[in-house]
Amino acid sequence: MNEMDSDNTDICGKCDNTFKKEHKAVSCFTCKQLFHIQCQGVSDTKYEFLSNQSDNSGIVWFCRACKRTTSGMFQHIANLEIRLKSIETERQKEKHEMSVLQNLVNALNKKINSLDESVGDIQEQAESNGEQMDTIKDAVTCMLREVPQTTSIEARFASIEDSLKQVSSLPSNESRSITWKVHPLLKLPMSWMIDNGGRGT
Repeated sequence: MNEMDSDNTDICGKCDNTFKKEHKAVSCFTCKQLFHIQCQGVSDTKYEFLSNQSDNSGIVWFCRACKRTTSGMFQHIANLEIRLKSIETERQKEKHEMSVLQNLVNALNKKINSLDESVGDIQEQAESNGEQMDTIKDAVTCMLREVPQTTSIEARFASIEDSLKQVSSLPSNESRSITWKVHPLLKLPMSWMIDNGGRGT
């Protein structure tokens, strides 16, 4: 992009004329051809600016032909950069949503574990209640087995009471001659006899 030396035999990519020492030329970044600044419409101010830039500055110049060719490419690159930024934004959003979903899954797992523990406790309680019910059933069965014997004892006491009533209705001389026979466990029927007149039961 600097002024050309007098012995430079390069030809302008536009006018095909060779460069002389006093000619000002610029080099296209894409096609690498040299051009007179007049042939490319480059002002002296722009030429001076480009001439003062180092190769590492990142500032480049394109000829008109390459600019027409590369303009679409640059637009495509710009669109790709926009798309990449959009994809990165979507990726960050999805990452956040995944983090939220993972937290929900962890919370659900904790609830499931808690429910499992509760179910285990309920099962243990049910087994304990079942054992208690079996104990109660056994106790009730034993009580029911004792009921007939108890009823029999009560019936025998009632028989004794009836006999006493009958004895009390007899004359005093007859009641003295009564002999009582009662089984110790009240399992045999009670009997009594009256000696007077040979009457007995």
